[in-house]
Amino acid sequence: MNMTVTERDKKLLGFLAAFMVALLFFVAVFRPLSAKNKELDQEVAKMQELQAEYGDKALGAQDMVAKEKSTSQQLQDVLARFYPMLQSQDAEKMITTLMLNHGLAVQSLTVTMPEIESDVKWYQYSNDAKQQGEATEQGEEKLLSLYAAKITCVAEGDEKQLWNLIDDISANYPAISISSAEWSVSEKPVAVSQSTLAEETDGMESKSTGETVKTNRLTISFEIYMCNQ
Repeated sequence: MNMTVTERDKKLLGFLAAFMVALLFFVAVFRPLSAKNKELDQEVAKMQELQAEYGDKALGAQDMVAKEKSTSQQLQDVLARFYPMLQSQDAEKMITTLMLNHGLAVQSLTVTMPEIESDVKWYQYSNDAKQQGEATEQGEEKLLSLYAAKITCVAEGDEKQLWNLIDDISANYPAISISSAEWSVSEKPVAVSQSTLAEETDGMESKSTGETVKTNRLTISFEIYMCNQ
């Protein structure tokens, strides 16, 4: 049986052969490369996700370090405002020295040392009060425990000295709170001694000159705030 292959058949066979070669090349080369590229794309996406996650963790760690430093500095600033835990004789010496520095005469002084922690409340509309409330709601541990030594002192002096004492404590002693104050003024007549002859015996007697001396007396109560440092 003889077959005649025409030029058209030869062209078709050539196209078919080229198509088969291209198909084999696609199957053998392009398809594995496509699968490998897809796998690489997935690996790249995964690495990008990990990089973003680690970047977020690094930023979070930096924020935590910055927050810790800020909190530590704030705590140091707060601690600097209060006295360390004092003994009763230390508190007594502190107030006595304060009175004497203002030229006052101390008539009496009593000291009551704390047995339990003081429950000090912030002013309800202050930022510190709001932060304290948020920390309580979140269950954060209390960072600072305060104790208050209570002192009552009776001192005498002139009006200017007493006012200077009150102004000084209010302006320069943030850890000393004036809880109460009572100011009284008494007048005493000025008496002079004169020699008088008595019928039975010689003697001395005091007579008033009509002048008076004012005595300013201040009964003041303090609270000295202390904390463990």
